[in-house]
Amino acid sequence: MKSPNGTITSIDGILGLSPIDRRELIKVTDRFPLKVPAEYLSLINWNDPDDPIRRYVIPSFDELEVDGKLDPSDEASNRISVDGRKIYGTQHKYGSTLLILVSEICAGFCRPCFRKRFFLTGMQPEVIKDEDIPKVLEYTREHTEIEDVLLTGGDALMAPISRLDAIMRGLGDIEHVGVVRFGTRVPVYNPLYILNNPELIGKLEEWSNKKQIYIMTHYVHPKEIRPSSLEVVDLFNDFGMKVFSQAPMIRGVNDDKDVLHELFKKLYFNGITAHYIFVCRPAKGNSAYAVPVEEGYNIFEQAQDPTSGIGKHARYVMSHRTGKIQVLGVQDGLVFMKYHREKTPEEKIMVFKSNPSAMWFDHYKGREIILPYRTLASMVNLKAG
Repeated sequence: MKSPNGTITSIDGILGLSPIDRRELIKVTDRFPLKVPAEYLSLINWNDPDDPIRRYVIPSFDELEVDGKLDPSDEASNRISVDGRKIYGTQHKYGSTLLILVSEICAGFCRPCFRKRFFLTGMQPEVIKDEDIPKVLEYTREHTEIEDVLLTGGDALMAPISRLDAIMRGLGDIEHVGVVRFGTRVPVYNPLYILNNPELIGKLEEWSNKKQIYIMTHYVHPKEIRPSSLEVVDLFNDFGMKVFSQAPMIRGVNDDKDVLHELFKKLYFNGITAHYIFVCRPAKGNSAYAVPVEEGYNIFEQAQDPTSGIGKHARYVMSHRTGKIQVLGVQDGLVFMKYHREKTPEEKIMVFKSNPSAMWFDHYKGREIILPYRTLASMVNLKAG
C-alpha cells in the first residue's frame, strides 16, 4: 500500500523483496508497522542483501525476539504534574530541559526505534493533548530553571501545525526559555514534506524569529546525506536555525569505523554538527540491532581519529533511566564513564571492569566493581604521594 504522499505502509509495496519474503515478513509488520517514504526507499541497493538502508527500515524477523522493554528509559516516570494530575506527553527529567511529545507520527519507522511502543495496537497514546498545552506552558513559566524545551515524538515536524504554533507562541513569551529543539527525522526520511509545505516553512521562519531553534535530526548513514535533504538543511540555515545530528550505532548499518568516519566527514563538510552516537537502547525487538558498549566505543574512536578537531564534537552515550551516560574510554581492562546529564545527583565519573558482552549500563552497574571518582582521586593522590 502507498499513501497519497508516496509513503509505503504495506510490505506488499516493497517490490525489491521476493514474494516469499513479503509473505513471511507480514508476521513482523503485524506487530511493528512498516512505513517508508518512496524517495527514501530508492536509496536501497536491492542487489546487496546487506544494504545498510535496507537494514534500517525494512522489517526483520529479529524484531520478533521477546527480550527488551517497551519503555527502556522509564520515560513515564518523568511526566510533569499539574494540579495533582500527571500530564501525558511531558517529561522533566533534567532541571534545565522540558521535553514535550507533540506527535506519535513519524515520516518513517526506524526498525530499532526505542519508542516502538507508540506503534503497537492497543497502546495508550503518550503525546500531549491540545487542552493540556496551556497547563504545560504555565508549568514552564513557573519553573524558571527550564532553559530549553525539546519538542519530539514520534516526529516533531509531523505534528499538527496548529499544535506546534500554540506551543511556540506560548514559549515565545517565556523569557527564561532560550532554546527550542525539534526532534525530527523528516529532513532525512522525507525532505519533500518540508520543501512542498509552504505553511510549515512560513511557520518555521516565524518561530525562528521568536526563539533560537535547534533541529535535532538523525543521519545514521552517509547515503542519507543527499541533495534533497541538504536543501532542507540550507532552508534551516537561512532561518538562523542550528542543525545537529544524533544517531544510534546499529549493527549492520553504521557499526564500521570507515562508514562512521564517512558519516562524520559528510556532516562536517555540510555544516551539520555531529552531536551524539547512542548505544542502542534495549527496547523490545532491538537486541539484534545493538552493538556491545565497548565494541561500539572502539568503532566510535577509530571513526573520529582521522577527523580534524572541529569535526570531533560527537559523544558516545547511553540514554539510561538515571541520565545520559557518556563512555569516556576503554583501556587496560577498565571502562571509564561519566554522567553527561543526571536525573538525580550521582557519581560523575565511574570506572568499571571491562565486560565485552555488556550491551547497556545495567550490565556494568552492580557487577564486580564500581570505582567512583572520589575513590579514583584518592588512589591517584596516594600514588603521587
